[in-house]
Amino acid sequence: MEDHEPKEKRQAKRRRGHGEGSIFQRPDGRWCAVIDLGWSGGKRQRKYVYGATRKEAANKLSDDLHRHHQGLPIKAARQTIAQFLDHWLENCIKPTTRRRTYASYSAEIRLHITPGLGHIALTKLSPQQVQKYINQKLDSGLSAKTVRYQRGILRQALGQAVKWSIIARNVAQLVDPPRVKKFEVIPITPEESREFLAAVCGERLEALFTVVLAMGLRRGEALGLRWSDLDLENRILRVNQQLQRFGGDLVIEELKTAKSRRTLSIPSSLILKIREHRQRQLTEKLAAGSRWVHTGLVFTARLGKPLDPRGVKRTLDRILSKQKCNNCGDYSAPADRCEKCDEAMGERKQYFRHYRIHDLRHFFASLLLAQGVSLKVISELLGHSGITISSDIYLHVLPALQHDAANMMDRILKGNV
Repeated sequence: MEDHEPKEKRQAKRRRGHGEGSIFQRPDGRWCAVIDLGWSGGKRQRKYVYGATRKEAANKLSDDLHRHHQGLPIKAARQTIAQFLDHWLENCIKPTTRRRTYASYSAEIRLHITPGLGHIALTKLSPQQVQKYINQKLDSGLSAKTVRYQRGILRQALGQAVKWSIIARNVAQLVDPPRVKKFEVIPITPEESREFLAAVCGERLEALFTVVLAMGLRRGEALGLRWSDLDLENRILRVNQQLQRFGGDLVIEELKTAKSRRTLSIPSSLILKIREHRQRQLTEKLAAGSRWVHTGLVFTARLGKPLDPRGVKRTLDRILSKQKCNNCGDYSAPADRCEKCDEAMGERKQYFRHYRIHDLRHFFASLLLAQGVSLKVISELLGHSGITISSDIYLHVLPALQHDAANMMDRILKGNV
């Protein structure tokens, strides 16, 4: 049937409206679709897509127009992993996370992920490439824990790209993370804990180590503790902040999770130690005079400034190097003679095994587990975000407790209880 419509009218029907893009056939036979993105930095921005047929180019143009109208970025085809990660860091991570988290993510991306994967187009990244990156990092000597962390950062970033409809799938999620050997807590016995407290007795930071052992605080939580967080009359301690090192400075930061903010009951035996510590601090404040720095912190340096975690570690290392005198039972620094009774110390040996201040937190949990306190209660005292974290850490401690429970049930069944 002959089309009697004027030629001008037929061309008007085929012509796309303003902002709808345009489609034309190139001399090489391919079809090209163009969308006008407006002006940016004084330059006209356009997006070009290509197809073997007009329909293929039109479909790609339609998808880009849909993203453009939703305010989503549509230059994914030209965007590299490095470019996207930079955008994601500044616009998603920096405004919503702690400075320490942002700095950690930024360092891993800058030093490892970008050099390894940054040149690849975002839409072209494959699971095989992510797997190859993981294998190369493990072969280079990085720990499985570090590589697992990097894969987690990449998975989180690509997850955001999926939400923004820039990519169709999260390829990092399709790659298994490297296996990390679980940290094994070596429990401390009640007798060993008393030996440690005896060795700490009289030390300037005695109250700090006692608080961590008796209440399971993280190092940063203990160092960030303020006098206003303590109610000694009612035996209450509130964990509200933490002290962390950031950019070479010691700064007060928010707690890691909402569960980390918690209110704890102080053991009665610890109240006296805290009161003695407060009196010692007041004496140091009077001696410092105008040099004293008012921070309101419970544990400070001699002039009131926050305690450097590295100095705390050195103090703990010195305490753990002490030896026990066979004559009077006192603990002295490694020497030929006891500082208290002046008797010969005998053969020098490491009396205490080496551990970190964070291990005192683990000792707190293992001691309570040994006394039959439920894992759920311990998880809440530790400020873990869920009981699963606690069970993963203390899993190897539980079999002994389960054995005790079985023996208890055996006595019940035999009528001995």
